[in-house]
Amino acid sequence: MASDGLTRVVKLGVDNYMQWSLQIEHLMKSKGCWESVEPANERRPPAAGTPAAPGAIDNASTAASAAAATSATRAEKEGLAMALMVMNVDARHYATFRTHPTARGAWRALAARFRSREPARELNLRRQLNTIRVGAGEDITSYFNRAQTITWELGVLGVAFDGKHVLSALLAGLSSKHDDARRFLSLQRGLTLDDALDDLLAAEARDELDNGHKDKRADGAALAATDKQHRDSAKEEQHHKDRRARACFYCHKPGHQKRNCSERKKEDGEREPDRALAGMALMARCSYAAPLGVVSRPPFTSTSRTSGGAACC
Repeated sequence: MASDGLTRVVKLGVDNYMQWSLQIEHLMKSKGCWESVEPANERRPPAAGTPAAPGAIDNASTAASAAAATSATRAEKEGLAMALMVMNVDARHYATFRTHPTARGAWRALAARFRSREPARELNLRRQLNTIRVGAGEDITSYFNRAQTITWELGVLGVAFDGKHVLSALLAGLSSKHDDARRFLSLQRGLTLDDALDDLLAAEARDELDNGHKDKRADGAALAATDKQHRDSAKEEQHHKDRRARACFYCHKPGHQKRNCSERKKEDGEREPDRALAGMALMARCSYAAPLGVVSRPPFTSTSRTSGGAACC
């Protein structure tokens, strides 16, 4: 990524100095300004009282011009080196460049802060390596590179770790989805970091392929279920259409059944009083019906009461 002719690298934070320093060093070398940070050879001016070489007085103007050109070139490289560093650090590090206005001074100040050789720094790096865990969403390659960066920084501090120790820490920090690969790799003798990385990448590729097949099968099942729902819905809708199109057996009009026919209900309502009277008469007849073997008596009427006659037995 380029901006104003200056190539950007990963910005310096609080835990990526080794990565940042390597990238910024090669960037400065490609731009031709690395010597502002680490001069190849420092030319010292001649000591006071040293006699001038023969012909030096005649070439004084030429030497002065060359010195001025060299000074301008150094100033240009110094500015470029400072710009590259300032543009590729977080804002929290800007105070370092205020305190150290030269590229060499700022570089050494950052190195002293992040590459401390104190025992606390070594213990912290050891703890990071021994408790390393793969991050959420972190790929295996980045996980292995993070461990190698810690090992590299420990090597700068004079602490050496063999590959077996680093591999054990890396396998222990894998996620649960790599349990099968971890058990398989832990049984391999003479396994290197590169071999373990290749095997894990192959295992991840197989898992992604299997998951792709599972997803396809799940999609097919979901599609079949959706299709069945559509078929059932269409069948039910067709059934309702058929019912609406079917003619009533009473009025012979479509759209309803006999039990819901309004004309039938209307006619039944008109005949309801007659049915009620017929029912009451039937009930009265049944209530005065005499049992077998018993002579029935006629009901007592007002006529018999007024005539003074007795009821017929």
